[in-house]
Amino acid sequence: MASCPDPKPTGWPGSRLFTLVSKPFADRAAPDVIKYLNTRTYTTADVQQAMSWMSDNQATGEDAAKHFLKEKPQVWTKWVTPAAAEKIKASL
Repeated sequence: MASCPDPKPTGWPGSRLFTLVSKPFADRAAPDVIKYLNTRTYTTADVQQAMSWMSDNQATGEDAAKHFLKEKPQVWTKWVTPAAAEKIKASL
């Protein structure tokens, strides 16, 4: 980060993130939605890069999501169908 002239790595351990949904939501959701939620994974590095980009650019979560979609298709296209991936790419 620009505000830290001599950054150093820390010993902070990685964190596990979970997606939780309520049973009523899971019962009503389309199978593709549940498949997406079960397939989606983020590495610690991906999350750190997104957070750093947000900080460096004074960006919102929505901005970071769009940036992630533009910059990391090799990650997120595995989470969705090819048809959905094409629609998402076209919307960017």
